Amino acid sequence: MGIQSEIINIFSIDTEKRKEKLSDFFISFPKSPISSEMKFDKSFRLCVFLLADCSGSMAGEKINICNESIIELINSLRELEGIQNLIDICVISFGTATHVEFKPTQIKKVKYKNMIASGHTSLGQALELTCEELDNYIQSITKEQVQYIVPILALFSDGMPTDEYIKPLEKLLKKYPKSKRMALAIGKDADINILKSFANDRIYESRESNGIKSFFNG
Repeated sequence: MGIQSEIINIFSIDTEKRKEKLSDFFISFPKSPISSEMKFDKSFRLCVFLLADCSGSMAGEKINICNESIIELINSLRELEGIQNLIDICVISFGTATHVEFKPTQIKKVKYKNMIASGHTSLGQALELTCEELDNYIQSITKEQVQYIVPILALFSDGMPTDEYIKPLEKLLKKYPKSKRMALAIGKDADINILKSFANDRIYESRESNGIKSFFNG
């Protein structure tokens, strides 16, 4: 299921099945019970973390696909009428250095700048930073009396890490096992096995005729 479809699914859960289904999606904090009567109001927040590979192996067509895909995703989420205020988005880029392009921001306020590809593929650092940013995000929004959080993590990459990424990945999965994780494999030479170790959903491939479209709306 693509990102936009996943979000729509979360918001359209049948009331009678809501309590059972929400336990699969939600992190309740601080230890708030999942209620079948829960309303999607200011106590609820969904945050999409995008991990964007901008290393040297992504130069040329790959980085163009990555930039265009992120822009398309942002625009598609802005079209979800009535819930824009409940969706935050964060972009973390990784090349030789790992950088937070922008911290979790309401989708309607996001201004994205295209990334340039260069350097090594520091996926391990990106996973460490994602964990830190998710920690900080949860701490900040719980001060706003937010009780229910749905983190969706999306990796855009050709899957060729040059640093140690297994321990940071294990840390992320242990700390946030309920996070929804998906990946878009960019390029014909993408290492699918690396991306599979991250995702708990199917791997979408940009080389497929409908791969990018499915990544958003599949």
